[in-house]
Amino acid sequence: MPGFDAEPRPGKQGGAFCMEIAGVGESRILCNFDGSLDQVSTIAHELVTGYHYECMVRAGKTETQKMIPMTVAENSLHYVRNHVNEACAHPKPTIPRKTGYP
Repeated sequence: MPGFDAEPRPGKQGGAFCMEIAGVGESRILCNFDGSLDQVSTIAHELVTGYHYECMVRAGKTETQKMIPMTVAENSLHYVRNHVNEACAHPKPTIPRKTGYP
């Protein structure tokens, strides 16, 4: 997904959305990332929306076939949002890296 506008700027609206560009087969994501956990979850939600569209494009779906009910799309989005929240609430310990060679 080549279009991702995340930096907050004066005059830029808050919130986030993902827009599919029909005919080009790409998505654009617009958000104001401030580093908060809420924004991490929101960006994950929008990335899944863009990924879903990309999968439909790669599968050769027609524009009509790409129009799925929001209830179907929202199921995977809620799964990802819950997964991100769980990962942030219970982070896995990192493995220390060795520096240099023995």
